Amino acid sequence: MKKQYITLGMIASLMSCNTSNDTDKKEESKTVQIEETISKEGSSEILLYNGEKWKVNEEMLPHIEKSEAVFTAFEGEDYNQLSKGMMSHTNNLIQSCTMNGASHDELHKWLHPHIELIKSLSEKSAQEVEEEVLPAIEKSFNTFHKYFE
Repeated sequence: MKKQYITLGMIASLMSCNTSNDTDKKEESKTVQIEETISKEGSSEILLYNGEKWKVNEEMLPHIEKSEAVFTAFEGEDYNQLSKGMMSHTNNLIQSCTMNGASHDELHKWLHPHIELIKSLSEKSAQEVEEEVLPAIEKSFNTFHKYFE
């Protein structure tokens, strides 16, 4: 009897997957692809392109700049709100991703740890955020500017 309920549940789950629209499927596919790339390259050292900075596509760069502006302008102690503001721009960055090849891979080496820092704004104590996370985010943006333009 339990097997029948499990089987019915699996069938219902599969059928509900077929009712989603193409946009949802494309976004899900893109998210999975990005997460796979991040997990493969997240801890690697960022390299310059023949001694030069990597070019970030014009569709993507404004989202990084806006996230940095939110961070720089922040004056308060509501780190959860700061995290939400920065993450909103980071999600827009991911959705606007049109890069590919080596520049894409190098950007992900920076992006994955940066996202983890943004998430930690709402996960750590105020003291940890002030002593560790905020300086690390500032350093992360400095790293971005060192390797990308």
